[in-house]
Amino acid sequence: MMTTKRASKSEAEQIAFFDAVQQQFERATTATSLVRLDFRIAGSVVRTELAGPALVPFFTRALAHLRIDDVAEPDVTIRLWDSHSTGVEMVKPAWLGLGNGQRPR
Repeated sequence: MMTTKRASKSEAEQIAFFDAVQQQFERATTATSLVRLDFRIAGSVVRTELAGPALVPFFTRALAHLRIDDVAEPDVTIRLWDSHSTGVEMVKPAWLGLGNGQRPR
């Protein structure tokens, strides 16, 4: 059996990627607006923060019946934006750059 060695990223590299994504989200909200919506899903409060209104109908349609009033501290926050309406591209995921022409499996 042949195995492919996967490139692993250090914790520092993962944190740097996460921070870069957060910065891009901030740029996207600056370019548009911040839309904050809270939902109760399986007993947990899930907050979505969207950069601008473009994704609202696509992301929230199936969750509309779970919408709740804003809470002070959600259990989890999911931040979303799209490049088309905000003009802000996603950061290239660090794990895609293996440096040897191979794609992760």
